[in-house]
Amino acid sequence: FLSVDAVDVASPGRIRNPPPTEGEDIRITEVMSSGALGAFTKNDWFELTSFHPTPVDLTGWRFNDSTGGFADAYVITNTLIMRPGESIVFVEELSAQDFLAWWGPTNFAPGTQIVTYSGTQLSFSSAGDSLRVWDRTNALPVAEVSFGPAVSGVSFGYNPDTQQFGEPSVPGVHGAFLSADGLDVGSPGRIRGDTPVPPADVRITEVMSSEAPGTFT
Repeated sequence: FLSVDAVDVASPGRIRNPPPTEGEDIRITEVMSSGALGAFTKNDWFELTSFHPTPVDLTGWRFNDSTGGFADAYVITNTLIMRPGESIVFVEELSAQDFLAWWGPTNFAPGTQIVTYSGTQLSFSSAGDSLRVWDRTNALPVAEVSFGPAVSGVSFGYNPDTQQFGEPSVPGVHGAFLSADGLDVGSPGRIRGDTPVPPADVRITEVMSSEAPGTFT
């Protein structure tokens, strides 16, 4: 665009015209549809991870399995803000305290958000199912995954290197660990182990080295 005095042309603050409007990059990064029988109370759970560069307000977002759709989906009614890079755990009918006891509280970073939900026909089928997540609008799902028959006690995870969902979790791989009773394996609250965070992708996208004479300095 032109400067105010109409003698300079550049695009400071943008690399496109008009500035792009993009949806939030929220991904389903883990699902456990069949916990192993053990000493702890266990239930289905899944994980969302933000790959978005700014905080995302999940209030009013919805999710459902293959048996339902947008209209009868579970609605997040409490204020829930997701930070960039954060993974949030959603667990069916278990309190955060019960979930931490199951997986071991020392395995979670301080401030890890664990959200309890309940509703009709929200349980995952251990024979195979799907999960869809919508934002506040009645549109296409923001995120969607399908998964096959579960191995008892093993979650379906996310490979951050290939960016693919569905690999069975393995202890020590992509942050996966054993539950407190040693019978389940997953990586709730994380998608990596102690791998360093990649450097930020910051690029020089414009330089002006010669300004046209005009009214402004």
